Amino acid sequence: MLYIQDRKSPYVYEKNEKAVCYDFSINEYTQLHEHIITNSYQQQLQVTLEALTYNAFTFKIATVAHQYTLDTSLKKQELLIQQLSDFTSSLELAVDTSGTISKVLNYETIKEQWKMALPKLKRQHQGILTHGYLEAVGRKINHEQRFTTDLKQYRLFGILFNELLRIPFDDASIKSRSRTFTNTIHSLPIHITEQLSLAEEDLNTNLLTYKITGELQSIDTETIERINKYFTYYNIGTAPMYIEEYSGYYKINKYTAWTAKAEITCTLSNGRGYRRQLHFLLEDKDYE
Repeated sequence: MLYIQDRKSPYVYEKNEKAVCYDFSINEYTQLHEHIITNSYQQQLQVTLEALTYNAFTFKIATVAHQYTLDTSLKKQELLIQQLSDFTSSLELAVDTSGTISKVLNYETIKEQWKMALPKLKRQHQGILTHGYLEAVGRKINHEQRFTTDLKQYRLFGILFNELLRIPFDDASIKSRSRTFTNTIHSLPIHITEQLSLAEEDLNTNLLTYKITGELQSIDTETIERINKYFTYYNIGTAPMYIEEYSGYYKINKYTAWTAKAEITCTLSNGRGYRRQLHFLLEDKDYE
């Protein structure tokens, strides 16, 4: 049995002298019969722990560089996506004692920035569908709880703040939690029960490696109907969705609680022409 006795207790984030710099990437692959769509996103993040209290941590996150490379069929959307990412390029987050984002401390500033920028975005990006998309983004930004919840997804900052202060310290225990993905099937939400278990302790680097697996939760009737409409539009059979692969790992410092590296792959299919893969990679630039 693997049991971690020599570790920080209580297990909380350790404040660093300087910001931790991360490379974060997302690679997407979608197959619709013979039609293949690939997108990639790269970001460089600077993460600073500003303050610690008895029930929360205050982090500042700055996106100092980003690059979005969309499929040729989506090239017209690249500029808009880059502009929308600017609204989360400077964040002040409260993170609770489980290691989850609990509040966006500069929310009102972001909300005001959106209000000022929306007319210009609509002038720059014409079209009924585009304007409808911008209105949907606005509804999310203008609703504080929805905006905060969205930041917890892996495509944003959920892979960094992922209940990592409640990880098990023996290989007999399993941490289970529900994770929501809205960027899998036509922006429709799916839910996965994710499990995290201790796999290895490296005494030289002080890193703990955790294995990640996951199972697809039942999809509600309304969402299934919308998914089937999407499949029908692309002449894809309406077979039930299933997970081909859900795997990954975390490498976490047992003394500082900071993530050194994390990698998660989620592959969905219906076995009749639809396949979707998401690959997330977060790595401390000083990690070797």
